Amino acid sequence: MRYTCWSFFVLMLGGLCTGTIVGTASAQSSCRDLHVSGLIEPLWLDTAWTEFVLEDYFLQPEQVARMEADPAVELRWSPGDPLFAMRLRTSEGWLFRMSASLKDGCPVHFSLRRRQLYPVTLRLPDSGYVKVQVKGEMNAWNPVDGPCRKEGSVWIFQARLPVGQYQYLFVADGNDRRDPANMPPPGAGYNSILTVGDPEEKGRPHLYTVSEKGDRVFLAWDGHGSEILAFWDNLSIPVRVDGEGLLALRIPPEAANLERSVLRIWGAWPQGLTNDILIPLAKGRVIRDASTLQRSDFASQIMYFTLVDRFRNGDPGNDEPVKDDRVLPMANYLGGDLAGIRQSIDEGYFDKLGVNALWLSPITQNPLTAYREFPEPRRWYTGYHGYWPISSSRIDHRFGDDGTMFGMVDAAHARGINLLLDYVCNHVHEEHPLYKNNPELVTVLDLPDGRKNIRIWDEHRLTTWFDSFMPSLNLENPKMIEWQADSTLFWLKKFDLDGYRHDATKHIPTVFWRRLTQKVKTEFVLPRHKPVYQIGETYGSRQLISSYIGNGMLDSQFDFNLHDDARQVFGRQETSMKRLAASMRESFRWYGNQHLMGNISGNHDMARFISLAGGSLAWDEDAREAGFKREVGVGDPLGYRRLRMLHTFNYSIPGIPVLFYGDEIGMPGANDPDCRRMMRFEGWNDEERRTYEHVVRLGKLRRSQMCLNYGATRILLEEEDLLVIGRNYFGELAIAVLYKGARPRELSLQLPPAFQASIFYGLDRKTFDAQGGTLRLALQPWESYLLTSNQP
Repeated sequence: MRYTCWSFFVLMLGGLCTGTIVGTASAQSSCRDLHVSGLIEPLWLDTAWTEFVLEDYFLQPEQVARMEADPAVELRWSPGDPLFAMRLRTSEGWLFRMSASLKDGCPVHFSLRRRQLYPVTLRLPDSGYVKVQVKGEMNAWNPVDGPCRKEGSVWIFQARLPVGQYQYLFVADGNDRRDPANMPPPGAGYNSILTVGDPEEKGRPHLYTVSEKGDRVFLAWDGHGSEILAFWDNLSIPVRVDGEGLLALRIPPEAANLERSVLRIWGAWPQGLTNDILIPLAKGRVIRDASTLQRSDFASQIMYFTLVDRFRNGDPGNDEPVKDDRVLPMANYLGGDLAGIRQSIDEGYFDKLGVNALWLSPITQNPLTAYREFPEPRRWYTGYHGYWPISSSRIDHRFGDDGTMFGMVDAAHARGINLLLDYVCNHVHEEHPLYKNNPELVTVLDLPDGRKNIRIWDEHRLTTWFDSFMPSLNLENPKMIEWQADSTLFWLKKFDLDGYRHDATKHIPTVFWRRLTQKVKTEFVLPRHKPVYQIGETYGSRQLISSYIGNGMLDSQFDFNLHDDARQVFGRQETSMKRLAASMRESFRWYGNQHLMGNISGNHDMARFISLAGGSLAWDEDAREAGFKREVGVGDPLGYRRLRMLHTFNYSIPGIPVLFYGDEIGMPGANDPDCRRMMRFEGWNDEERRTYEHVVRLGKLRRSQMCLNYGATRILLEEEDLLVIGRNYFGELAIAVLYKGARPRELSLQLPPAFQASIFYGLDRKTFDAQGGTLRLALQPWESYLLTSNQP
């Protein structure tokens, strides 16, 4: 066990270190918005040097006068430097701290965490190959970043990776090859799986909140922890052990001056990090009543994605489909508009679902004619979806006008609903004046090897075009960066929006996201005293996804990896629930146990889950082509149960549940554009009605239970066909039971101390006995349960 005693208040259980905080809590509260916008996220370190951009953390980096770090951390920085670098001097301990002193005396503290890297070697026997590479989750599936060297008759790949599981393939002379020495187990998919360290973390202790009394907050370990680091906002605070062995924190009195602030606690044990804790405060008191949460408390969001043209036709007067016989109806405008969304807001449709955040697909003007896609089979499409902008400042007249938009935003805000706009920064349509007047400020289309740089998603991730008529902008060029950042900010300022869903995040260099986020903070957040939530879209490894999240970048992204595993687990009988448990742990490792990641039910770029779960679509068929060749339905009604289980999962775990329009009833569909059918508000069958009511109950429960928004999370049981997840927030408990067995089963589960209550309530208010700490349930095949200790 490591013992460090200095002013950073890292508590090592078994020895208590005390000291003096640099600065005061009062100084922290007064300078919070002047120098730092938002919470500084933990920084990852290892024994190699890691560079950080000072501007990511400070709005005025020139005001930083001094920086100091834990003696275990080597810090390299001088006043005026735009970057600072750190590395660990030791391989002991997991939690550290550094501080910055501003010229006006304001203190800012950083939490630091060690990321242990393990040496990895993969080998592929030679078969006369000329070139061998590795692609996988360790390098964002880009074989260029996974070169192998030949030694005798074997090709070798070496790397240093954090603990976890990584899917991968060898690429031998351009052809994918599974690792013959590491074939995937049944139900695990096609790719080989590399296990690094101990991803299951058996014996890992659980940190949880116990009680609060006045300005005191008490926590406990379920197991044996070794380190604690606690912060109030961006200021470290001491942790002590009270007479009963509980961990005690004191909320600084200055917190009473702030409408919102938070306590953050990180823990560790000898083998690594444990879960982290997030406690929201209102005027310096712990928020215990979920009804007092506001739409600016982003962790409490339930998001709904409306594809504007396909949701509801509120104004038939603006209907204007493209007149071109080469365009199939499913690829043309169907009449949905902003007025339709406003009608659903006014009628309380989203209120019933518990939705308090609306994500709108892009609404900028798109072309009036059809265009032919470059890849085969070269079909014709229109810009009904909004992702082909020909203007950066005009609303597409087929969706409405400024007045319609202002009215819709006001109506949403009046009901406590955030409005997030899907904005396209990566590219414009060839008709856009930005491209016409500046053709030199786009990325290269013709590659040196003769290929067109179109949809080469990984190898040319930052330059590839989505189609021949959609030039990707060179967002490393300073002039283009400013144009696009200002265009993005225009919509935020004009309509007083609450955030963005950013399209094609991974295809844009980080220099742009840094500049945009800086402008959002300095030109909108600070002047208006209003937070902004930015969520990105990246298909790729968790490592790639997380590289776009953090201070100076985006707040979160959609957790596609977790969703992909959930689709397989809930959609296929043979796929083990253990795969989903492992996937949850992977997400916790990369994003933290408390995060703002989006947990989607589906989206507009993939086949509807229910059509796969019900068997109308085969898992191995071309789902896009299926939508053009036949009517894709649900198939087996069992698909509805599987979809309801996916919803239960999303509403039970950390992050933000994101409903893709129509998934609340189980609308079927193949891939794009068949997954984008017109929303149906009537004529639902019994299963659709049952699914809708299930989602309504989930939304009501999530909005009423603090534990489902901020609770500590623990996987209580994982078996082939059963997964049990618990959440705890100051004794308010939630337990999700997901059972995919083919036969009824009696469950008798001994609950750990942090999750014990005498009785639990189901979504239908049915009670379940848990006397003596044992939860008893009669499980039905393909049934999900979300139980709470508080009556819903």
